[in-house]
Amino acid sequence: MHCTICNLPTGNIVGSTLPQCKCGWQKPNSPVTQRTWVGLTDEEIWAEGADNVIDLAFARDIEAKLKEKNT
Repeated sequence: MHCTICNLPTGNIVGSTLPQCKCGWQKPNSPVTQRTWVGLTDEEIWAEGADNVIDLAFARDIEAKLKEKNT
């Protein structure tokens, strides 16, 4: 079996039945569940350096695109 991250052959960690790659990635025990999308509040966007409503609108547009791609 090969790592899905770096394509190197995988082996087992001593004392574990989980495959682990030499790059350090370890296959999880169970399937990864989809997490609920949590957006930023207006206050969080302002705190990160938005200077005006145009910056806020731009941040919301980026957030919408990320949500579309990740949910």
